[in-house]
Amino acid sequence: MEVWFFQIKFCGKNPALRVAGNRQALLKKSMKEPPFGKHLFEQVETKIFKKCNSNTLDFLSKNSQYQNKLNRIEEMCSYLSSMSECFWGCQNSDDHIKEYLLAQACDTIYSIWRLFPYGHYDSCFSLMRGIMETINLFYLFSISRDEFNNWNTLDQSKVRIEYAPEKVRKKIEENEMTLPIKREVYWMFCERFVHPNPKTRPQLHSNLDRPIASGFFQVDGLVKLIDNLENLCILLTHSSILTIGANMELQVRLTRLIKNEPTMPNRH
Repeated sequence: MEVWFFQIKFCGKNPALRVAGNRQALLKKSMKEPPFGKHLFEQVETKIFKKCNSNTLDFLSKNSQYQNKLNRIEEMCSYLSSMSECFWGCQNSDDHIKEYLLAQACDTIYSIWRLFPYGHYDSCFSLMRGIMETINLFYLFSISRDEFNNWNTLDQSKVRIEYAPEKVRKKIEENEMTLPIKREVYWMFCERFVHPNPKTRPQLHSNLDRPIASGFFQVDGLVKLIDNLENLCILLTHSSILTIGANMELQVRLTRLIKNEPTMPNRH
C-alpha cells in the first residue's frame, strides 16, 4: 500500500510574526527578568500553551476537513489499540510480540494527540519517525515469516545491524513489494526533526523568518502534522491487518476506515 506524504519545508519571511514566536519577548512584557525554573514552566503554560490550544480548537471548529481527518485518526487508533490488547481474541502464537509493537505505535500516536494542540509540532514529527519503522517492519513480516523469526531470535546487537531501517527497506524491495515508507520520506523526518545538523531550524512552519520555541499556533505546522499522521495511521492499520490479522468483521471495519468510509451506521 502506498500513500503520499506531505513535504515539510521551511517557510518564507513574515516580520509581523517575529515577536509572536518569541517566548521571552512575551514574558518580559510583565517582568524585569525572565522567569526561571518551575516559574518559567508555569508562565509558559499559562500565557503561551493555553492560548495555542485555544487557537487550535478554534481552527478545527471552523475547518471540517481537518476535524474529520482528526476524527478518522482517533477512530483508527482506537481500533488498533484494541487489536494490540487482543480485545477480539489472540490472533497468533508469537508471544504477542507484534501486538507489543502495535501497542508502542499506538502509545506514540496518543502522545502526538496530546502534544499537537499546544504547538509542539516538531516533537510530534520526531515521534512519527518511530511509527514509520514499525510500519516497514510490519510489511516485511507480512511477506516473509522467516524474516520475523530471524528478527525475533537474533541477538539485539545483530538486530540493530541486520534490521536497521535502511536494511528493512531493502528487504521489502527485494520481495518486489511497494515500499510503504520510502527512504526520502524517512530521511526528511530524520534530518528535519531528529538528527542535529547545521540546518536545524526548530518550529519553522508558518512564514516565520527565524526558528521559534514551541507553543505557538501555526496553521502550516498543524495541517501538515494532521495530514502526515493520517497517512501513517492508514499504513499502520493496513500493515496490522496483514501482520497481526483480524476476524472478518474487524477486517471489514478497518478496510472501510482505510477507504475513508463509515465503519457503521450513525457511529457518532
